[in-house]
Amino acid sequence: MTDSRARDILSRQAELDTERATYEPVWEAVAEFCDPDPPDIWSGRRTSRSDSQAERQERRGSRVYANTINSAANRLAAGLESLIIPQSEKWHGLTTAEMDDDETDEEKEWAEALRDFLFALRYSANSNFVPATQACLRNVVRYGPAYLYAEEGFGGTLIRYASIPVVEGYLSRNRWGQVDIFHRRYERTARQAAQLLGYEKLPARIKALVDDPAKCEEKISLIQCVQPRDERRMYRKGGFYQYLDQAFASYHVIEDEEEIVRESGFRTFPVSTFNWRRYEGDAYGISPAIEALTTVREENAVRRSGLRALQQITDPPTASKA
Repeated sequence: MTDSRARDILSRQAELDTERATYEPVWEAVAEFCDPDPPDIWSGRRTSRSDSQAERQERRGSRVYANTINSAANRLAAGLESLIIPQSEKWHGLTTAEMDDDETDEEKEWAEALRDFLFALRYSANSNFVPATQACLRNVVRYGPAYLYAEEGFGGTLIRYASIPVVEGYLSRNRWGQVDIFHRRYERTARQAAQLLGYEKLPARIKALVDDPAKCEEKISLIQCVQPRDERRMYRKGGFYQYLDQAFASYHVIEDEEEIVRESGFRTFPVSTFNWRRYEGDAYGISPAIEALTTVREENAVRRSGLRALQQITDPPTASKA
C-alpha cells in the first residue's frame, strides 16, 4: 500500500537528482584521479553492480599516471584535522555566562566537567567520531561537500557518528542557505534492512526475501528523508507550552514499494554539512581538488607522454625484412 507522504518524498528525490546531476561529472573526474582506492561508486550506481578490486586497479592503472593529487589531498585532510579538531587537545569549551555576566567558580567547574564528559563520549572507541570526521575531511578536500550524521546509540554508546558518502547525500537549503532537508539514498541487503528498520515493519515482498536464505542478501534501495516537521502538537504545563513532537521528522522509504517503513524524529538537525567553499546559490560547493583538476589532468598527460617516449627509447620498434 503506497503512502502519499512516501510519494512526496520520492517526487522530491527526483528533483534533487536532477539538481545534483550537474555536479556528478566533476565528482567522477575527481574520483578517478584523487580517490582511486574505494569502489567506483559512480559507475556502480548506474550499472547496478560493483566492480571488483582487480577491475578497478586495471581500469585506473591504464588511465592514471600521476598520484600527486591523491597524496596531497590526504596530507591536507590530515592537516585540517590537526588544526581544527586535534585529538590530543580539548578544542572547545563551555560557558554559562552571558555577554555581560561573569561565571562563578562553581559554574566554571561544572562547565569544565561537562566539557570533559563530552570529549570522553566523543572519543570513545564505540562512538566512531574519529574515523567519521576523518572521512568527512577527506570528502571536503576531494569533492567539496561532506556529511557527518549523529544519532543516538545503544547500550554503553550514547551517541554514534557516521560519515555519509557523497554519492548518497542530497540536500536542500532554506532561505538563509542552511541545510534543512536531507535525503540519503542508499542500498542495503534485505537482511540488513530488517535489522535496521525492524522485520515487522517491512512489506510482504521484503519479508519474503529475508526469510529466504538464498535471497536474503539481495539489495534493496532505501531513502532516508530528514525534514522540518510541518505540524507540531503542543501541550500546556505549568503555564508554558511544550512540544509533543520533535522539530525534525525522519522517514525511511523503500523506493520500489513507495512505502514509509520507519518514522522517527530529531530535536535538532542530525546531519552536519561541511563545505570547502560555496557561492551563493551553489548547493554543494567546490573543493581544492576540483580547483586543481585542470593542473592534475595536465600533469597526468605529461607523465603519460613521458612514459611513452621513454618506452620508445628503451624498446624502439624494429622492422624485420620479409
